[in-house]
Amino acid sequence: MLRVNARYRASGHEGTDRRPFHGSVDQIVEDLAAHAEIGLDEILIDLQGSARGAE
Repeated sequence: MLRVNARYRASGHEGTDRRPFHGSVDQIVEDLAAHAEIGLDEILIDLQGSARGAE
């Protein structure tokens, strides 16, 4: 199992220094798919570090 601390950013992250699971929804999904391809069947995505409120 892999645990990741995702960092969502509506505009995404530009450039080559983007860390895995940081950026737009599409970028995070791409990272999930890449990790699933190598055989990981469980990934826990922690969003608590970036949550700002109930909305």
